[in-house]
Amino acid sequence: MPASVAAGALISPGLALNYRQIAAGTTRICVSRRPPMHDVAHSFFQQDIHCFSSSSQVLLTYAQDSAVQFGQDRIMPEHLLHAILRHNPENIKELFAACNVKVELLFAALESLLQPRRSFFGRAVPATPRPTGPIEVARETEDVFMRARRDAGKLLSELVHVSHLVLALSMEREDSIIGKLFEKQRLTRTDLFIALQNNPNLDGRLTLDAAPSIVASSARSDHAAPAPPAAPASASTSKGGRAAGATRARVGALVDSALERFAHNLTNQAQRGELDPLIGRAGELQQLIEALLRRTKNSPVLVGEPGVGKTAIVEGLAQAIVRNQVPPGLRGRSIVSLDLASLLAGAKYRGEFEERMKEVLQEIQANSSGIILFIDEVHTITGAGRTEGSMDLANLLKPALARGQIQCIGATTTAEYRLYIDKDASLERRFSPIQVLEPGTDDAIRMLEGLRLRYEDYHGITITDGAIQAAVKLSSRYIHDRYLPDKAIDLIDASAARLRSQFVPLLDESDNPTQALTLKPTLTEDHISTTVEMWTSIPVARLMEGDRERLLKLRHTLASRVIGQSQAVDAVADAILRMHSGLGLPHRPRGSFLFCGPTGVGKTELARVLAEALFLDSSSLIRLDMSEYMEKNAVTRLIGAPPGYLGFEAGGQLTEAVRRSPYCVLLVDEIEKAHAEVLNLFLQILDNGTLTDSQGRTVSFRESLIIMTSNAGQSPSANPLSSNEIRDALLEHFRPEFVHRLDEVLSFQHLREKELAQIATLKLIHLRNHLAHTGATGTRCAQPIHLQWTDAVPQTLAAMAAATPFGARPLERLIQQLVETPLSRVILASIATSESGLVPHRPDKQSRSVTLDVAASGEIRLTQA
Repeated sequence: MPASVAAGALISPGLALNYRQIAAGTTRICVSRRPPMHDVAHSFFQQDIHCFSSSSQVLLTYAQDSAVQFGQDRIMPEHLLHAILRHNPENIKELFAACNVKVELLFAALESLLQPRRSFFGRAVPATPRPTGPIEVARETEDVFMRARRDAGKLLSELVHVSHLVLALSMEREDSIIGKLFEKQRLTRTDLFIALQNNPNLDGRLTLDAAPSIVASSARSDHAAPAPPAAPASASTSKGGRAAGATRARVGALVDSALERFAHNLTNQAQRGELDPLIGRAGELQQLIEALLRRTKNSPVLVGEPGVGKTAIVEGLAQAIVRNQVPPGLRGRSIVSLDLASLLAGAKYRGEFEERMKEVLQEIQANSSGIILFIDEVHTITGAGRTEGSMDLANLLKPALARGQIQCIGATTTAEYRLYIDKDASLERRFSPIQVLEPGTDDAIRMLEGLRLRYEDYHGITITDGAIQAAVKLSSRYIHDRYLPDKAIDLIDASAARLRSQFVPLLDESDNPTQALTLKPTLTEDHISTTVEMWTSIPVARLMEGDRERLLKLRHTLASRVIGQSQAVDAVADAILRMHSGLGLPHRPRGSFLFCGPTGVGKTELARVLAEALFLDSSSLIRLDMSEYMEKNAVTRLIGAPPGYLGFEAGGQLTEAVRRSPYCVLLVDEIEKAHAEVLNLFLQILDNGTLTDSQGRTVSFRESLIIMTSNAGQSPSANPLSSNEIRDALLEHFRPEFVHRLDEVLSFQHLREKELAQIATLKLIHLRNHLAHTGATGTRCAQPIHLQWTDAVPQTLAAMAAATPFGARPLERLIQQLVETPLSRVILASIATSESGLVPHRPDKQSRSVTLDVAASGEIRLTQA
């Protein structure tokens, strides 16, 4: 076709070329106006028109005809192939004949796939109506043109010809129409490359014309004998199988590099500035470089918890290579990250996965001094690709690693390294592990400061120093199942995204939107605390606002809830103030107390009140009853079962609870009942503030407050024992090193009747607040109830409780029997009366008054107003 025709079709997208009449070997072109071509394709060609030949430019118009013919409103890659086969009869035969493919059969098979299918009963499905609106270019078709440009560059062609589009079409997915068609015809991308390499003139002659000879041949019977294919071009240019094999080898690098398909180059990404900078981790980076420079076992594996920055260290090495900040042995080398998902995808036949991996290994071995393979989540290579009678990826890598033919960097978590790699001795000895620990608070702050500019540019905000410090400190304190710096970075990212989304309505409401666009919202520590509160449901903002005030009022808070133990309350409050002021030992828990005394005097209550006062949440109290740990094997329940035993993966009850919530009050009830081996664990906690579980993880108790209770050392009378007498009594039950590692040993006194009356008053107040808030039993007819009592009621309850040796414990039972049970009868009776209609229902929910008093007989009675 003349170039002028193609150019005209491109310049006027509203005019489409239709070939409708053919007479005596001459083609009469009829121009008809129809909906314009899609703007995306038009702008794409206008921008890169100099890269495409006239035939490849006009091909899109022909593909538009094919899409309309088959009732489609988008130009798909199969419509491109249909246009090529329809309008290129002779030259396309020569190309496909070189690949031993019959064009007539290929075109007929393509049309059968594009034609409407028949129904189950043999009747044809009604044809799809032809589109009347604009024809769009599918994203898949745009990708074909982009791949064609890349293939043209590989073949050193200045223009993108139709042949390059055919090559690009050969890369369609296996489940697509073209993929299925080429697979059925056994047409491969390699065959097309070889055909073009052996006949360079064929590329330029692949021009579109208007003679639809293929259409005519396909309109005949499917059984008609097709024209004999042209002789393969390779037969005239190669002599024997060795020449053909050499040609295939030369083309191999051009067809598809296995590393391009199944990996991505981190060094190239570093050159383009796509990787985040590495801040800190100088020690781990130096260990990685030293491991790579070793003569043997020069394949390191980074082992650490998820989110500590293992992949970032490898990316930092790639950046160091780009900047030439590495020893000479690593300069100029490339780090290639293996994409295991792409390697496994589509490998459905036996041996196909092994063939792909061998191609990757051969490319690396061919350039072993220039390529370093990086496998993230390296534990996944064990079992990857394994089928019956085949090997997995780990066994494919072992020989190459053993002979030093490739260098590999791996990254995995501590648990998965132990579970998968450590068990495979032959694989484990080929790697040299490098431990990557969680960074400290100061290091994490420096890391976030280094990443600040990237997040500011991305979100269009300003991040303050306080926000960075709050992200690190609050994530360390309240987010316990993740690790720094990952959780702090996520906090910054999530808070910035929420801030940006909230800033958009402010721009719309602004009087001067143009000026408002120049403003940048500022991310502060308040935004960070709000995000933490959303993630954890912990009132972080309240904790941050009144931290100092709460500590200064701690003594009063404890004394108002724990009655009759002023000496113990003062000692605990003073110890906590010392620790929060920074005067405590940093390597020990925030406090360790042993509460001694009889039952029912407030030991457990003081621990519960401390948890609420310090953390505003009673769930921060972790309680262990040592009556459950009286056997020697109970140690495994606290720190986890040893490897090989049932429950090893679950972890220990103590270590897992503190690991998830390190800011807690640990209450160890009845410590004297614990086995001696269990006490040995607490010796380590009290001395070093850490404990190692069965999986090798170190759990920190340095932010925990440890409270132990014991009935040992109690006085049989109401007179309290002295400190020396208490310690002598404790030494009869505990070893001296255990007693002397405690911060305070506090003796709780017997409660007097006056103090029991105060406790009874507190419990009655709690009951009154509950009734006023929820009403009677929460039923639909219930009304709020106002409970009141005379002064004689708490005195009577206290006198009854003082007659027993169990302190304040009987008060709960007495209030249930003497107050709650009669109250429930009165409430239910009034509800039944109201529902029967004898008493009109009061929708205003006016509260009813119920009064407790003491009769002359000493019995507590209940009256209602």
